[in-house]
Amino acid sequence: MKDSRTVVASAVFRLLGPPSLGTDVVAPRWSSSVPVPAQLRFSVVDPFAVHLRLTTGPARDVRWVFARELLTEGLLAPTGDGDVRVWPCADGTRDVVLLELSSPSGHACFEASATEVAAFLDRSFAVVAPGRESEQVDLDAALAALLTPGAR
Repeated sequence: MKDSRTVVASAVFRLLGPPSLGTDVVAPRWSSSVPVPAQLRFSVVDPFAVHLRLTTGPARDVRWVFARELLTEGLLAPTGDGDVRVWPCADGTRDVVLLELSSPSGHACFEASATEVAAFLDRSFAVVAPGRESEQVDLDAALAALLTPGAR
């Protein structure tokens, strides 16, 4: 691990209620939304990932980790087919990206400012350029830590 530089961005994501019937998937009309404080974090220590913290109540956070590339691609086109899916809103009136999170304990869809997400990603690219992430990882040290009994 060569550096501990991090990029952090605070934002407000909107937790979306179920879509209204008859809307399309790319630009749905949501029945309701609730603001949720969010923090995006990127670190050289984990250069392939974006860490998302959603504050869902007093002293209650939900944390997700997913690929930075997934978030990057999701600004331009629908992407993801697992627990995290990201896609831009295509209705021409809002500059947003939608982020759908699924786990065994629940499912949620959030709306975030595409401009704010893109600014966060641009700052992360200034720290580690896309395609250069593997240069930041010391695979020998990581493997030694995994193989050392009691090191975890």
